Amino acid sequence: PMSDLLHGHVPCDSCVTDLQRTMYLTNCQFGLHGPLEVLSRGAVVAFVSGLQRCDAVRQLPWGEAWFVDHCLSQLGVRREQQLALLDDERCGQHPKHCEAPRVAFHPFKAWKDFQACHVHAARAGLWP
Repeated sequence: PMSDLLHGHVPCDSCVTDLQRTMYLTNCQFGLHGPLEVLSRGAVVAFVSGLQRCDAVRQLPWGEAWFVDHCLSQLGVRREQQLALLDDERCGQHPKHCEAPRVAFHPFKAWKDFQACHVHAARAGLWP
């Protein structure tokens, strides 16, 4: 399952206090990217309870992932960069071979392309 793949990327060894457990992972050199968003329970609680404090950010003409990234940052939620989560063309990577040790590959809009990626990734092995 995906939770097993994520386990190696979550820095729980440093999760000592409740405040430190309130974190989210960025998966792209440009910040949080929509195909895969990883937030702790504490980050979700902070986001929902602090959403009104992000009204100014919400007015900006960017997408949902950008908004979540900037809102969480504004709310003081710890941001942990984990570039090994996702292979995505929009992040400057080349997911078409689906052989890197990643949790997800994107974009694959056509079913046959997705299917081929899935088969190749499964054949390449389990990571990390």
